[in-house]
Amino acid sequence: MGQWDVYAGEMDAATHLALDELLFARAKQGKYTLLLPEYHQPMLVLAHDQHAADYIGNGAREYTRAFTSGGAMLCDKNVFPFSMAVPRSATAEDYRKDPVETHKHFGGIINRILQSLGVHDTVMGEKFYIKVKRTPHNLPLVGTSQRVETDALLYHGVITLDPWDADELSKMLRLRTRDSVREYDKIQELPYVRAYCDLPLDDLKSDIRAQLAEQVAGTQELRPVPADLQTAAEKLVRDVYRNDQWRNDAQHPSWSQISSSHLKEGLGFCLLGSEFQ
Repeated sequence: MGQWDVYAGEMDAATHLALDELLFARAKQGKYTLLLPEYHQPMLVLAHDQHAADYIGNGAREYTRAFTSGGAMLCDKNVFPFSMAVPRSATAEDYRKDPVETHKHFGGIINRILQSLGVHDTVMGEKFYIKVKRTPHNLPLVGTSQRVETDALLYHGVITLDPWDADELSKMLRLRTRDSVREYDKIQELPYVRAYCDLPLDDLKSDIRAQLAEQVAGTQELRPVPADLQTAAEKLVRDVYRNDQWRNDAQHPSWSQISSSHLKEGLGFCLLGSEFQ
């Protein structure tokens, strides 16, 4: 197993996605990287197959689109984001074997950290999420997604630390209703870590950051993103993640282009892996 690089620092979600793409490419060259951003401004992130025209509300100021699947996510100070990029091979027999084993490994580490913070009643999804049993409908506390190719994998996601403002979100995102269940109501029921511990937000982030660095990478040394990576990420942000051609070019058919018999009123916001998506 190779030596890990662990990077941390303030950035927006578009820069995080650009760095993930670059770190995924580095993983193909044999490098192991843990990235622990801290979002300094809010930004909506659409999943790869979500059309901006179907999800973005009139009040959305900043948004981008990921290269992985899932649900739309408000990336702000209330979440703890993370990314792990590692090399793999088609014959891998450890946690890199397939997405299920990858989630068992990295999701298992995150789950143990949650338990150390007092969040005990959790359940792991097969690939994508960690839920809290005591919440209505076992709603997710952690949402993740993966990109897997023959020679590399990326596992990234967010942990919810504080609740989102459903009223503000309803201005930024077109919240939906499915089978009379309103997404607006579900967002207000989502679990968050600070409901289970009394740590101030900054202290909680520091605790999770230190535990992830130790348990994933075996180190407490967190470094800023190197200048060459930062420069390359800034170019990717300009060319891709803040570029309308990418942000508005999902390949999945728009809801408005699907016949009424196939129209999906799925809940689009962060309910990854829940029964509503």
